[in-house]
Amino acid sequence: VTDQVLLCMGWYRRRHDSMVVGHNAVGFFLTAGFLGIMYYFVPKQAGRPVYSYRLSIVHFWALISIGAVYHMIPRLFGKAQMYSVGLINTHFWLATIGTVLYICAMWVNGILQGLMWRAVNEDGSLKYSFVESVEASHGGYVVRVLGGAFFLTGMLIMLFNVYMTTRDAKKEAAVAAA
Repeated sequence: VTDQVLLCMGWYRRRHDSMVVGHNAVGFFLTAGFLGIMYYFVPKQAGRPVYSYRLSIVHFWALISIGAVYHMIPRLFGKAQMYSVGLINTHFWLATIGTVLYICAMWVNGILQGLMWRAVNEDGSLKYSFVESVEASHGGYVVRVLGGAFFLTGMLIMLFNVYMTTRDAKKEAAVAAA
């Protein structure tokens, strides 16, 4: 393909537009540095065991990817916006509430089990058995299921919103072709 053909294509110009390339580069470098410091170096210097740096990066970019889906789907199907912006907001709040419930339940259960496993009798034996610590954590498991249900409901709403956006675009394309 010759350069002349490529130059007349809109995507080629946008791909090489200095503003777009510069914006993406700045966003990448600012994000990578911040995430590297907050998720790896600070906890390491503090001597705190933290879950994987890679896992935190995956979670962060998963959120970015969901936003990218909401941004790109209408454009790919020739629409001005998604089927329902209200459903996007509903998905956001369900996912946020679900995540907060899940994280808080894990945090509280971790503290509860840690305190139970540190409790000892006068003779040095454990005061609580493993089974007792699991039984005491039952409420946290219920909250985790509830948080997961909130999150899953949000994802189903996203799926519905994407389906309706693409379905409407397909109908409009069929009417325009006829």
